[in-house]
Amino acid sequence: MGTACNDTSFFQVVDSSDLGGDQGAFDTPYILDPQNGSEMLVGTCRVWQISTSGAAALQLSNDFDTLGTGVCTGGETNLVTALAAGGAAPNGYSAVVYAVTDGYGPLSGTPGGEVWVTTNAGVSLMTNVTGNVNPNGYAISSVAMDSSDTSGKTAYAGIMGFSTPAHPASHVWKTTNAGASWTDWSGTGATELPDAPVNALLVDSTVTPSQIYAGTDVGVFVSSTSAPSWTEVGPAPGPGVSGFLPDAPVTTLRMFNPDAGTKTLVASTYGRGIWNYALVTSPNYTNVISNSPQTVFPTQTAAFDGTLTAQSGYASAVNLSCTGAAPATCTLNPKQATPTATYTVTAGGSVGDYSFNAHAVGRTPTQLRATRRSRCMWWTLI
Repeated sequence: MGTACNDTSFFQVVDSSDLGGDQGAFDTPYILDPQNGSEMLVGTCRVWQISTSGAAALQLSNDFDTLGTGVCTGGETNLVTALAAGGAAPNGYSAVVYAVTDGYGPLSGTPGGEVWVTTNAGVSLMTNVTGNVNPNGYAISSVAMDSSDTSGKTAYAGIMGFSTPAHPASHVWKTTNAGASWTDWSGTGATELPDAPVNALLVDSTVTPSQIYAGTDVGVFVSSTSAPSWTEVGPAPGPGVSGFLPDAPVTTLRMFNPDAGTKTLVASTYGRGIWNYALVTSPNYTNVISNSPQTVFPTQTAAFDGTLTAQSGYASAVNLSCTGAAPATCTLNPKQATPTATYTVTAGGSVGDYSFNAHAVGRTPTQLRATRRSRCMWWTLI
């Protein structure tokens, strides 16, 4: 990735010819099956399961508009907008698959977005379980499953649009029985989700209880999955801090865990860039190398700059070491530091390409247990 990433780095995996001639939306949704990384799900006006090599396509549903098997033209009302999968994997792939669709909206005179699901993918076709979640006929933008429910039946749907006096709108709905019934998860009172389109949902199942994040037209909000109670995500406004996100629609949410104990929420916006926010789960620290990779010449050494940064009050000493494949050598200065602090890694060796890791091992004050941080560095001696 980065400067080495260009169009020659990508190749086509699936096109219309692999999906029975189907055309999808301009941004055709697809996901890797979380139970089988060699399988993917693709949405057109129906849902397909296909290998990541583009082979063995299987229809998991009929056409969501006609309920038939004809070719999708890309002009259907109910093109798929988002997919989610999980639950058991008795056949080697997720048995539970959800799909939500677009629709033409409340002023078109045609049905709005819908929610479809199968709990026996590849055997039973998906069925419409929209129920009462979309009385105003808005597009349904997103669906997210709570993987802490191993049955795969707990999921959330995100509804777009705004309320009107005659037609109040709820923007997040929850099901615990694969759509047989739905509960309004928009909340009430001071902790109610703002009346704005929900464009993206993400469930963090690594905490107890799980948390659900909603990306809206007015920011990112989070609620527990045990009871709907929403708060905005991000730094509170203060001196030198504008606070939260700019007023732009949030289009996608993702979560990464680059360092144990630290989770990062990433939000893309429509026209205002990509933003991240560190969700620190305990006093901890990060270990970052700022100038890798490097290219050096014979008789030279590579000097890498490392930074330890404290988070949430971390104040313990961190021991530093480095490892790599022979004949590469590396030394550190200093070998112990208390974040926030900087250090230097010096590397040398004969002509060749090398990689090695700078390890930072410390202790979190509250948990009193060893934690480990590593950062891989690359250098070439020519």
